[in-house]
Amino acid sequence: MTCESLFGTPAAPPAPPVVSTKDDAQSEAGLMAISGSGDLLLRVKEDDDQEGFLYRVESGRLRAASSYFEKLLSGSFSEAANVAVHHERLRNQYSAMADVPADELPEVTIVDIGRISKVSTIKLITADFLRALHDQALGNGKDAPPVTNMANLTIVADRFDALATFAHFVHRRKYLQMIDTKTKGKPAASLPEERVRQKLLIGALLDYPPWVKLYSKRLILGGSERWNNDAIDESESALWWDVPAGIEGKNCLDKDPSQDAPIEGS
Repeated sequence: MTCESLFGTPAAPPAPPVVSTKDDAQSEAGLMAISGSGDLLLRVKEDDDQEGFLYRVESGRLRAASSYFEKLLSGSFSEAANVAVHHERLRNQYSAMADVPADELPEVTIVDIGRISKVSTIKLITADFLRALHDQALGNGKDAPPVTNMANLTIVADRFDALATFAHFVHRRKYLQMIDTKTKGKPAASLPEERVRQKLLIGALLDYPPWVKLYSKRLILGGSERWNNDAIDESESALWWDVPAGIEGKNCLDKDPSQDAPIEGS
């Protein structure tokens, strides 16, 4: 089955697949198998009124990577009790979780993946986030995600208390260094404010000091449309328009116009 990802879309849509196996039928029905041996179906919705998207995942990996999922799947919540009952029955029926048909797995629903930017669907960003929690390469396994996608994935990781795991994943695969290499020689002052904010958010939440230093300075010297008017509706905007960790508040101070100067950086 094709591994869908945020890293780009083909120039033309592919021909509809021929459904000839059970796995193909599940994919056609909307199930994305992040792990073929997964013991849980995770239904992710943007809001309560939607059907959402279904992913086969390993509950152990989610719990190890995220305190949100640890509490949800092993605490006093009804979801945890339901999953435990299902798993006990499945262990008595099958020798391995990989043998369990997807429609027999317990299902847990979550709503809202965080203050990401406007996207046509949350299906792909959710899939890439879950791949990261399962320590799977994103995209073609060689290139870093585009900055906007990385920023959105960081926001999702923050939403599900998985920043430590996601940061380790990103740093180990050197995705941020790859992005720096691609943009080497381009002055930070030439970047649009939204891109500056995206990189600042990533740097702050994923603990990447070079980006925090460079892009906080760029924001201070370059100013922000957000500080000058109410054009940005925070309730409808991505999290990078309200950078956390105290950085945004520090930057809202009046700056000295004489300090405006080009800043070199990637």
